Amino acid sequence: MTVATVTLGCKVNQVDSEALRARLLGAGFVDAAPEKADVVVVNSCAVTAESERKTRQKLRQCRALNPDCILVLTGCAAQVSANAAEEYPEADIVLGHIDSGDLARYIDKFMSSQGKSINVSAHYIGEPFAESAFFRESARTRASIKIEDGCDRFCSYCIIPRARGHVRSKPLAAVRQEAETLAQQGFREVVLVGINLAAYGTDIGCDLADAVALMDECSGIQRVRLGSLEPDLLTDKL
Repeated sequence: MTVATVTLGCKVNQVDSEALRARLLGAGFVDAAPEKADVVVVNSCAVTAESERKTRQKLRQCRALNPDCILVLTGCAAQVSANAAEEYPEADIVLGHIDSGDLARYIDKFMSSQGKSINVSAHYIGEPFAESAFFRESARTRASIKIEDGCDRFCSYCIIPRARGHVRSKPLAAVRQEAETLAQQGFREVVLVGINLAAYGTDIGCDLADAVALMDECSGIQRVRLGSLEPDLLTDKL
């Protein structure tokens, strides 16, 4: 089967889409353009009402371009939807963040039953960082490494903690391994990204400075960039 991924939103979503694509390619799927793919995955954003509107618009566009595809909605809009069946009627499969790791199985299940499938598990305290299978095939020299997910701040105006759950950090050993793999593949610049990047390590006993220091130890990595930072979380060490 062929698959296309369409990404809305932040750099973290872009990395998540790479991981989804890698898992599907590992399961035997083949890349295709959205208008020709058997499966089209829309990885959505919900940080604002406009983001949710763009998600609905993108689903309609994908359905119009490719009426017979299996249309999958995942990402933050899927995670926070109160009634996905009514809000996103074009989607055949709706998966939350936790459930998206089993996307290939849900596709098989849908093909067997031909019924709309909605699977959105709630985030929970103690949820582990989801290790991502990554597959980078690019002429570029820059790659992003997702090292943090979630937010513990629960600001009254922000939906992110509900959409992404509590702070979860990629272990330093795993950060090193991914950076070294990217260097071996020819990448010379890495961007460390996260939902609340400055909170990296607060759950595992380290901090963002430790992750940056690791990059300096990786032969082949010549430049390190950081994603968006919350300035009030920065310390003298950072």
